[in-house]
Amino acid sequence: MTEHLTQLHQLLSREQEETDAFVAVLEQEAQILTSGADPQALADVTQSKWYRANALNTLCVQRQALLDTMNPATDMDTLAAKHPDIGAVWNELKPSFERARELNASNGVVIEHLRKSTEEAMAVLRAASGQATVYTANGRPTAASTRVLATR
Repeated sequence: MTEHLTQLHQLLSREQEETDAFVAVLEQEAQILTSGADPQALADVTQSKWYRANALNTLCVQRQALLDTMNPATDMDTLAAKHPDIGAVWNELKPSFERARELNASNGVVIEHLRKSTEEAMAVLRAASGQATVYTANGRPTAASTRVLATR
């Protein structure tokens, strides 16, 4: 069991490092989104965000596998309560997870708002030019309502 606790402590420490890096990327994303979004900077930060999210997911899967090996009925909070050194690391990590969730959700709201604004602007431009359809990011045509500007 001691070997497993050592491994778990190491995993939690790595999760803390990755979560801190993920939060930094999310903060950078928020700054880019609110400052007018340089498309290349946003693309770069999106790639970093994807990399960090995958690294965190991998660590989470490894942690769960280790917990299952130790005792499938045990969760992190129970284990943290029984082992103070694990508890210290876990209790430091949980607020970092929450901060990442909050930032990700906040950035998602901003991205959704920007997407809607862009779609509305495109609809106005299409209507003004008489173009009935454009293609989405998926390559599918979207219908725009046509507006008659003048009749005889």
